[in-house]
Amino acid sequence: MMDFLKGADMLVQDHPGVRSWVDQVGDVACDVEDVLDEFVMRCSYHARSTRIHEIRNRISDISETHERYNSILSSFMIREITVSESFKDAIKRLFKEERQQLPQELAPMDINSLKSVVKDFLQTKKCIVVFDYH
Repeated sequence: MMDFLKGADMLVQDHPGVRSWVDQVGDVACDVEDVLDEFVMRCSYHARSTRIHEIRNRISDISETHERYNSILSSFMIREITVSESFKDAIKRLFKEERQQLPQELAPMDINSLKSVVKDFLQTKKCIVVFDYH
């Protein structure tokens, strides 16, 4: 469009009556450019809006999955020991809940000895224990 207007400007010099027409075409060309810019901007906004909506849905799905997971755990009376709890603290809690005597040598034990204590303790229980090392 700009090339047309440049060529038309040269033509106007030879034909003074064409000036009004060239000005009108130039105004319309600017309006078309503005409309196209606005359209591109709105399309870009819509794409971002759609992407944000997709991310929000993914977050919602994750939250719902987590809630279902917790519901399943509680329905089976499964208790999760959080990462912040030390392994020894978890053993102390197990013994306390079962009202059993805590082994005296618990403090200086290494991880394998602790596993052995837990295994012996849970031998007569019906449960699943998962050790997560990461």
